[in-house]
Amino acid sequence: GLDSECRHNTCPVSPHISGMLSAPEEPHNCHIPDGNKRQLEYFNTQERHGCCAVSSSSSSQTVAPEKVTLVVDGTRFAVNPQIFTAHPDTMLGRMFGPGREYNFTRPNEKGEYEIAEGISSAVFRTVLDYYKTGIINCPDGISIPDLRDTCDYLCINFDFNTIKCQDLSALLHELSNDGAHKQFDSYLEELILPIMVDSARKGERECHIVVLTDEDTVDWDEDHPPPMGEEYSQ
Repeated sequence: GLDSECRHNTCPVSPHISGMLSAPEEPHNCHIPDGNKRQLEYFNTQERHGCCAVSSSSSSQTVAPEKVTLVVDGTRFAVNPQIFTAHPDTMLGRMFGPGREYNFTRPNEKGEYEIAEGISSAVFRTVLDYYKTGIINCPDGISIPDLRDTCDYLCINFDFNTIKCQDLSALLHELSNDGAHKQFDSYLEELILPIMVDSARKGERECHIVVLTDEDTVDWDEDHPPPMGEEYSQ
């Protein structure tokens, strides 16, 4: 009563799990050889490809895929790690990717992974949408700065293609911060660093650089520089 062929993309999946599974690239054909190894290789193939198992009485049951439990802010999330491996450049993609056995993050005594310390479960639940759809729909009540910190922690790109929210002002503010950081990096390389290198080559041990805006008024000179405490030194 066993079918001689099963295709991975036609196997029934429960509604709860279907949203977490990544679409297969191509159908996997499972051919069952004759002989004593028939059933053994059949079920090994089902487990490997996640195909459905059909009993001799023609009653089918879905073989649940491997799940991992993530503990974030005291809340447990049972997810299929395949949704993470589809994004290998993110932190969770690296944790559960091909190099999983070399990962420093280990499960606790219950087999659960305690991650994202300091991140709220509500924000983490929102970020999980990225692994399912590639887009994070930020609901009302979720702070955009908190969402940004979570994306940075999980190595998820934070841009207008990824984040969709009602608070457009807050989103643009974060994107403006990114632009300001990049602009300052350019100033640092082109204007500030050459001055510091020139000072170091002269044997100087200290180099105080004051950044002024167009509206600032200079009321000091080289003999009377502005006070600079060690708390401001970087």
